[in-house]
Amino acid sequence: MQCSDAECLFAFYGGETLYHKYLILFQFYNVFLFFWCANFVTALGQVTLSGAFASYYWAFKKPEDIPAYPIFASLGRALRLEAKFVFVCAGYSTWLDTAKLILKYELVWYLSIHPFFSEGQYQRTQSKQTLDAVGVANC
Repeated sequence: MQCSDAECLFAFYGGETLYHKYLILFQFYNVFLFFWCANFVTALGQVTLSGAFASYYWAFKKPEDIPAYPIFASLGRALRLEAKFVFVCAGYSTWLDTAKLILKYELVWYLSIHPFFSEGQYQRTQSKQTLDAVGVANC
């Protein structure tokens, strides 16, 4: 059976819902939350480790005063006493990481369209080479 009149028609991309209207904002929100979660877990780990080392350092009688599980005891103290501080500091660090990401890609875009860097001996084809040329590769 052959259908000589059959053809493929494109329907549409997206739509007019709130999801499609604010899709780019949702993506920025996802990136922001990813940075916040990563910073919170990193900061909580650092506070937990510093508490475990401090419990050893400040113990008057070394074997008796040290908890049986210093990491878990320190994690409990960090969640009970320092969670708000870690939460706020992770937020500050997230704003800085987001600004750094925006500025980094804005610089790559600017250097790719600027005539001094896009023509002649300064032409770059990859963003890493462009960042290396300006000296900001490890920002």
